[in-house]
Amino acid sequence: MRKLILLIMLVYGSLHFSIIFQIGREIIYTSESVFLNFDDTRKIVDAVSFFLEYQPPKFVENKDYQAIIFNDRILGYDGKDYILHDGNVIKDSLSVKELLDYFYIPYVSVKNKIIVPSAFVESIESAGVLITVYYLGIPKLYYGVKNGIFEVFSTGYTFYNGEIYNPGEVLYQIRVGNFEVGEVVEEQGKDIVKLIKKGEEKKVVIIPYNPNNFSLIKPLPYESIGIVVGKGKGIVIVRPTTPDLQGLDREFFKLAKNTGQKLAKALRYNFEICPIKGIPPASSYILVVLENPDDYRKLPGLLRRLSGIEKIVDFTVSYDQLFDFGN
Repeated sequence: MRKLILLIMLVYGSLHFSIIFQIGREIIYTSESVFLNFDDTRKIVDAVSFFLEYQPPKFVENKDYQAIIFNDRILGYDGKDYILHDGNVIKDSLSVKELLDYFYIPYVSVKNKIIVPSAFVESIESAGVLITVYYLGIPKLYYGVKNGIFEVFSTGYTFYNGEIYNPGEVLYQIRVGNFEVGEVVEEQGKDIVKLIKKGEEKKVVIIPYNPNNFSLIKPLPYESIGIVVGKGKGIVIVRPTTPDLQGLDREFFKLAKNTGQKLAKALRYNFEICPIKGIPPASSYILVVLENPDDYRKLPGLLRRLSGIEKIVDFTVSYDQLFDFGN
């Protein structure tokens, strides 16, 4: 009902309007005057709150005084003047720009249009082959990979990291190499982008564990396995799925778990599922704490047989140089 009321407010005017106020491409308010009456301020604040999913404003009314409480600020009106900054500023008129500035709402001016972004991107997080975009409002975003760089394009007006991005502008980049966008899962308040690396030969990568440097732990080709090795009491560990990823990391967990269980059985090691420092979510990495040099030497052959993957890439050092997890 509230959205219907807001949409009914849309006024389709001609080019002679002095001011057109939009949220994204939605026209919220038009007027021949650049100044607002108090009812107009209420409509604009209410629309901003609704479309951008802000905390709803509170409206105070009594015989001689009205107020809007929004975004930790109070705008008062005594029937003649606007009262700002706890009464320290009195204005007999208020424009749309002054209203938005007062309530800390970012906008861009395009000729006679004042446009508030339709989406506020709060953060963008990268974890393995998953990139999660958190936002408020209605996102107008496009995700793609060009020349090994993952990019987030704004197809509307988007606010991110203190700036407003116009249609066609890139608001985020990260190098991902030979990956492409495989799937985008849209959820309330976030998009989860899943990168895939197809067309490259599957492989098993063996690297030494280093608690102070995880630079060798990189995204793997599709259906490949990463083995991180150290020395100590024989154990094979796989990190669990992450609840926030809503099951998108389940296939990586399944691959790591199946291989890890087989490896633990072949080496007669214990098998555990628990978080591992430096191992990102949505990755098929396995931590193997090797008990002795003999198990270390036969590890590549075991992995080739148990995983069915022929290509083994070994970045490891001698057994004595492996990180010692102790007993």
